[in-house]
Amino acid sequence: MKSVVKSRVTSIRISEQAKRQIALIARATGRKPTLSGVLPLLLAEGVSSHCSREALEAAARKRIEGDPDLRPYIDIFFEFDWPEGMEHIEWVATAPKKDLVAWAQGVRAQEVSIS
Repeated sequence: MKSVVKSRVTSIRISEQAKRQIALIARATGRKPTLSGVLPLLLAEGVSSHCSREALEAAARKRIEGDPDLRPYIDIFFEFDWPEGMEHIEWVATAPKKDLVAWAQGVRAQEVSIS
């Protein structure tokens, strides 16, 4: 007779970006905001396939408007028609703050140098 050993993960480190993606999918799909509740969706298709454009953009706008370090770049994040479309909005909603700031500063610097 074979014995079955069950193991249980009691602790796992999840990046801040993954936590934001999990919360975003949970809100958009009504699933529990747990790793087991949304991980299959996240791994299978990504955030944007489970959120409407409106829900994703609302989450991204709320994040940018609510953060004093990101708010000065709201025009860069939302007023341009970025070719990445939903992927861009998903990135704005979930990327680490430092990445968003660095990217927006780079875009702003290019705007200034073109003027």
